[in-house]
Amino acid sequence: MVLPLDLIAATHVRVTCDLCGSDARMCPKRWQEERGARELATHAFQKIGWYLDVKDHPRQRIYDDYRREGHGKWYCPNCAKKKHM
Repeated sequence: MVLPLDLIAATHVRVTCDLCGSDARMCPKRWQEERGARELATHAFQKIGWYLDVKDHPRQRIYDDYRREGHGKWYCPNCAKKKHM
């Protein structure tokens, strides 16, 4: 099973588009822990045009954690332009 945002060998992070299945990878610094790698990757992917759709959560802190760590549906730059967000 491929997760939308998963760690590969604890040093590579891959994001997969929920619509078309395309993916992108990045290699954060080796010294980073899993949480730091996820946060860095989430920011980097969004910076290059990937869109993260996080479902609402009644607790704002949990919603913010989900958004920061990349939990939710990811859309590649092409699909993000096509799909009404």
